[in-house]
Amino acid sequence: MSNALRVDSSFLTKYQTELNESFEVFINTIHPFIVQFEILSNEFPIELQNEIRAIYSHLAKASIATSDEEVLENVKKIKSHTKRATLDCYKYSCIVFSDYYDEFFDHYHNVDFSLIDNGEFLPKIHKMNRAARNKLIEAKKAEISLEKEDDVYELYQEAYLLYHKLYNEIEEVIKQAEHLKHKAAKKEILSVSAFIIGTIIGLAGIAVGIIGIIL
Repeated sequence: MSNALRVDSSFLTKYQTELNESFEVFINTIHPFIVQFEILSNEFPIELQNEIRAIYSHLAKASIATSDEEVLENVKKIKSHTKRATLDCYKYSCIVFSDYYDEFFDHYHNVDFSLIDNGEFLPKIHKMNRAARNKLIEAKKAEISLEKEDDVYELYQEAYLLYHKLYNEIEEVIKQAEHLKHKAAKKEILSVSAFIIGTIIGLAGIAVGIIGIIL
């Protein structure tokens, strides 16, 4: 323990404004995203974990810094990693919402969506999905081409907002879709039952005919 580093968190007061900005982003933006990920996908993205670990690491490093310049550098890195964590939240949300869209149509594949919103739901939701997907592709291309970080951040934010609207639109019709799914299932059961009964009656008629011929 003799080699333990001396910790001094007094810098928190000096850089209160800068740190408050980062902490507010974590509390009001990043943390709600984490909750959302755990609910919708039961996951905590490793990229986001790494950014949060980096934030805490620089916070601790600032407390053992030996100069104001070193403290300031770590405070700046806290802000940078906070923004990067937010970007990762946008990126991963797009993936989660895109998967949710696919899973929705897989689950309700036998539903007649023309019965929802006078037939307007299906073309509208597909249009929204195309717009969100195209914006996500644009963001990915910008990231690959190493465009300005602020531009990439803005594109992913726009993609997230489009996907979030898509998610909300689907959530609004879940009850209707579930009702139509039950109706379709009941109709299918009745149809199969009618087929079976008809087949049995037909076979019975054939049997009677054969017996009549034999006798």
